[in-house]
Amino acid sequence: MKNLLFTITKFAISAGLIFYLFRQATQSDDFGTLFDSPKKWQWLLLGFTSCLASLVIGFIRWHGLVRALGLPFRLIDAIRLGFIGLFFCVFTIGVAGGDAMRAVYVCRQSPGRKTEVIASVVFDRLIGLLTMVGIAALAFGQLNVDQLTMSSANDAAIRYAGRFTMVLAMLGFFGLAVLFAIPELQKFKWSRPWLLRLFAIPHLGVFTRKMTDVVSVYRDRWGVIVVSFLLSIGVNVFFAVTIFSIAVGLGAVHPSFGHHLLIEPIAMVANALPLPGGIGGMEAAVAFLYQILAGGGGDGVIVGFTFRFFMLILSAVGGLVWLSNKETFAVEDQSR
Repeated sequence: MKNLLFTITKFAISAGLIFYLFRQATQSDDFGTLFDSPKKWQWLLLGFTSCLASLVIGFIRWHGLVRALGLPFRLIDAIRLGFIGLFFCVFTIGVAGGDAMRAVYVCRQSPGRKTEVIASVVFDRLIGLLTMVGIAALAFGQLNVDQLTMSSANDAAIRYAGRFTMVLAMLGFFGLAVLFAIPELQKFKWSRPWLLRLFAIPHLGVFTRKMTDVVSVYRDRWGVIVVSFLLSIGVNVFFAVTIFSIAVGLGAVHPSFGHHLLIEPIAMVANALPLPGGIGGMEAAVAFLYQILAGGGGDGVIVGFTFRFFMLILSAVGGLVWLSNKETFAVEDQSR
């Protein structure tokens, strides 16, 4: 019953956000003009292609993290499972559910390596989030808030968001450094009693010990982590190109491309909120930032809806892959 109520609440919040944003958009005089205006289809095609490229780069990043742990895993399987995970993210149980679906299928291919598989998914998500927050922090650092035309409330909000993002980025990278330092801490006598107590905790301790072993592998193959961060930068740049291309293609009032390097990571973090596929959070973030960065105007709601439409189309590909390969994934050759 608790899970059912939680799910209903998530869908209700998403539906409420979508209804509010759509109502706000349709009440604008520019909505009908923008809807009926000629479209620049080459820009919309560029946006769709860039969105697809961003997703595939993310799947390649995960494949590298899995292979670094010595697990037998083909790139084509990473792409197939990536699209299946995207389908479950959007249509069913959210981002965590999509990640869990990817982990389950890889665990079936590599029995006895459950911790390593989960670790690859966790690190993939962690690197993606750290990169998004890091890019947003850098973009906030280059943003001259005093030159923006906005209300005092929005001014305070954007300044607070900037400080919060910078602090979050520093804490995130510090936490990653601590995580990679844990295997080294085991060499010191003063840290061993604390680590032994942590490892002695039922269930959690065993998992933590195995995760420590996984971190040691990634430490020895630090090049994989560096490449993963570089791929993550590519993911964010391509998504920024997607949002910007959509705005140009629709003829919408929009900020500069440089500002989209700030808009995109914040919107993607909002997209990771525990809502069904993040639906509503990303659109709200794009609408708010467009209003601030486009001189008090902007058609961020419509741009956000169009971006969501692109994601729905691509997630449908994942649904087709899943429906046509359910039995294949369930009985995949264990010897690979």
